[in-house]
Parts: sequence; structure tokens; C-alpha cells
Amino acid sequence: GEFSRHDHDGLRAATRAELGVAAGAPLVGFITSGNFALRGVEALVEVAAALVADGFADLRVLAIGSERNAAGLAARFADRGLAHVLVTRGKS
Repeated sequence: GEFSRHDHDGLRAATRAELGVAAGAPLVGFITSGNFALRGVEALVEVAAALVADGFADLRVLAIGSERNAAGLAARFADRGLAHVLVTRGKS
């Protein structure tokens, strides 16, 4: 299956490298939808901004969803000067 209990460290390292996320960086996962209010996007951006301001400059938020939704999410992060925090991937 897609998820394996074996070789977590190896899979973690490979996935972080693929995403361009440093080995020790905090990484938060988020699944986008068109309903940002329901998903709490504004709160997510506020928490990310607070964490970065509090010294977690290497924080990354991985958002998985459609290109359209990812673009809307990216705009919200960019508006707060956090474009570098967001990593997006399309749905598989």
C-alpha cells in the first residue's frame, strides 16, 4: 500500500527531499478544498505567521489539492509574506 510501517526514516528523508523541506523543519499537512472558511484557512495562515514570527522560520505547510485551490491558498500565504512557507502538490 501507499503507507508502510517499514523504513519510516528512509521514506521521510526521501519525501522531504522531494518536497524541498529540510530534514528538521516542522512540516504541517493540509488538504485544500474550495471552501476555505470551512477548512479554516485563515486560521492556518495566522498560526503559520505566528510560528514563523516566533522563530520557526523553517516551518513548511504542505497543501494537497487542486491547482485552483492551491493557487487561492498560495495567495493568502503570499499576502502575509509567507509564500516560502507553502509547499503544494496536486491530488493523486
